[in-house]
Amino acid sequence: MEVPLCEPFDPENIAMAFKAIHQRLYGFATDEPWDLDTLRVTVSVGTDSVFKPLVGKLGVSRAQVTRTASCWFESGGLAITAFYDRNTLLRGTGSTALPSLRFMVNCGDPSRVLCLDGHSFEPANRDDGGGVVTRERDPFTVEVIRNALTAIAEEMSLVIMRSARSPLLREAGDLSSALTDATGGLIAQGRDIPAHLGIMGSTVSEFLKRVPANRLQPGDVWFLNLPEVGGNHLPDVKAIRPIFGEGRLQAFAVSLAHWADVGGARPGSYVPDAVDTWQEGLRISPIRLFSADGPDREKLDLVVSNVRGAAEREGDILAQMASTRCAEARLHELSRALRRYRA
Repeated sequence: MEVPLCEPFDPENIAMAFKAIHQRLYGFATDEPWDLDTLRVTVSVGTDSVFKPLVGKLGVSRAQVTRTASCWFESGGLAITAFYDRNTLLRGTGSTALPSLRFMVNCGDPSRVLCLDGHSFEPANRDDGGGVVTRERDPFTVEVIRNALTAIAEEMSLVIMRSARSPLLREAGDLSSALTDATGGLIAQGRDIPAHLGIMGSTVSEFLKRVPANRLQPGDVWFLNLPEVGGNHLPDVKAIRPIFGEGRLQAFAVSLAHWADVGGARPGSYVPDAVDTWQEGLRISPIRLFSADGPDREKLDLVVSNVRGAAEREGDILAQMASTRCAEARLHELSRALRRYRA
């Protein structure tokens, strides 16, 4: 979990910030010991005294330089570079417009770009011959997006393992995560359990037959474990969050977690002598336990009242909710990055 540094810089202050963020993300906070794993410092400052001589290479005047900045790179070293006017740098056609630039990074202001010396920049635009400029789907961008989506699914699983209360999830990792498109087509999955991942997409498509898309709202998280809606045994409970963007349903985040108990005739919900499915545990048809306003306390109480270890189960439910919320935030970040790139 990332905790911003704040003054005074002391362990007690960091612990307070950690608990506040944990409460906001996962719905609870504890007094358990915590560790500082990594300290990351990022600095970006403006300077008027240093100027990187790209002007002669680009054919623009010094007066067109907005400002200069110092940039630290993770690979090591401090680079001094300049901000240039975007329109000036993008004049011309083809790759000849930017003969000596390695990176063009949007700096928040769409009219400005941060330029670093190095390699040529190949624009992604092309003329179709009729004067219409279109953007090619280059393989590099596709690969970046593919890996970004996989990383989101991987992070979902890590969120559960770091925040769930059940050792079955925290230690054994009996869980899986995936992203689907708006119809249930699988688009990304973590390196989790194959028996889980094979039914993620069909779970969403079957879910949509019972809960039409027009009923879904931003902030919803639905839970279910019915074998006829996605397969698996009853302890494998799925959390499904619809993700909206630009006013429409775009994707689903799916978190599957094996609950240590889901009711039934035996603790642990493994009942070899069961004669019907109702003896194996609580059958959860799609039920919305969270909305944009927070948890639906009445429905949540109904579920945890019918399983053993109610406090532990509630913690696992909150962890699944948090993992889908993480996926939603990361997808929105990716969408914003792609919009900046296309601009």
